[in-house]
Amino acid sequence: MSFLGSLFNDPKIPIRRSAQAGRDRRSRHHQSGHAARESNAARAVAHQKVPVLDAHGTPEIDLATWSFEVDGLVEHPQKWSLDEFMQLPAVRVYADFHCVTRWSRLDNLWGGVPTREFAKIVGIKPEAKFVLALAYDYGWTTNVPIEYFLNEDSLFAWSHDGAPIPPEHGGPVRLIIPQLYAWKSAKWVKGVRFLEQDQAGYWEEGGYHMRGVPWGPEMASDSAGPKLFLLVLRATSLTERRSKMRSNLGRLSLLFVLLVIAPQISSAVTSPSGQNTNSSTTMSSEPQPAPGSVCRIRCRNGYRRCLVAAGVNAGRRRSCAVRYRNCLKRCTR
Repeated sequence: MSFLGSLFNDPKIPIRRSAQAGRDRRSRHHQSGHAARESNAARAVAHQKVPVLDAHGTPEIDLATWSFEVDGLVEHPQKWSLDEFMQLPAVRVYADFHCVTRWSRLDNLWGGVPTREFAKIVGIKPEAKFVLALAYDYGWTTNVPIEYFLNEDSLFAWSHDGAPIPPEHGGPVRLIIPQLYAWKSAKWVKGVRFLEQDQAGYWEEGGYHMRGVPWGPEMASDSAGPKLFLLVLRATSLTERRSKMRSNLGRLSLLFVLLVIAPQISSAVTSPSGQNTNSSTTMSSEPQPAPGSVCRIRCRNGYRRCLVAAGVNAGRRRSCAVRYRNCLKRCTR
C-alpha cells in the first residue's frame, strides 16, 4: 500500500457525486409538518466524526495475507491480494452516510474500486438477484439487493476524506453503499457472493430490515430490531464478554467445590468424633447414618433447590451460599 498516498490526489481518478448526497437536507425544505418529522433520515444527528459501532470488536487482519474473493453465481470466480486489489481501476464518490441508530455523517469523500468493476470482471449470471457481503469480523455478513450493490455510487472503499480507512472503521477495505443504511456497508470486507435467493445477514437475523433504505416507509414499522440491537452495539466487545463469562464460571465452580464437594468428602472420611471411619471399631453389619449427616444432606438438597430457583442471578446465588453455610453450622452444634 506504499502507493496509496499518490492515489488520493490523482486527477485521473474520477469523482462521482451520489444521487443520495444532500437528499436529506433537501427533503427537509420540501417536506412540511408531520411528513418531515416522520422521516428517519431527517431525525438523524449530524456528526463530524463517525462513531465506532460494531458487533464483535475490531478483528486482527494481517495485510500480508489479506484477500478479497468474489464467488457464487458468476462466470469467473476470482480472488485478489491487497496489492492486486489496489491496482484495480478506482473512483472517488461524494456521498452522505446514514446510520440506523439516528446519526449521519454528511459530505464524505470515499475512494476505492466501484462494485461495477467487479461485476464486469467476474461476469454476473442472470439469475443472481442478491449479494451477500462477507467480512473478517468473525463470520459477519449482510445481504444487499443486486440493484443497490451495482449502483453507480457503490464501491469497495480504501480511503475516506483523503486518508486510509482506519481499522476501527473497517480498514483496510470496506463496502460503501450510500443508498442504504450504514450497517449494509460492511466493515473489514473479505468478499461477496452472488445469490439467487435473499439470505439474511447478522443483523437481519436479529430483527433488522432486509433492505435498510433510509427513506423507506418499511423502516418506521421495523424499528424494534435496531432499538434492541443498539443495546448490543453499546455493550462490551465479544472477547471481553467471553472473558467475564469464563471468570464467573470459574468462581461458581470453586464455590461449588468448597460448599458441596468438600463437606461430602469430609463427612465420608471422618466420623462425628473425629476418628477415621476405616477403623474396625466403627464397622457394623448395617451401617447407620452418622449423627448430623441427615442434617447436612437436608442442607445440601436445600442449597441445590435454591440454586435452581436463583438461575443466573448472582445476588440470589450468593444468598443461597450464605444460607447453606448457616445451615451447616447448625448441623455441627
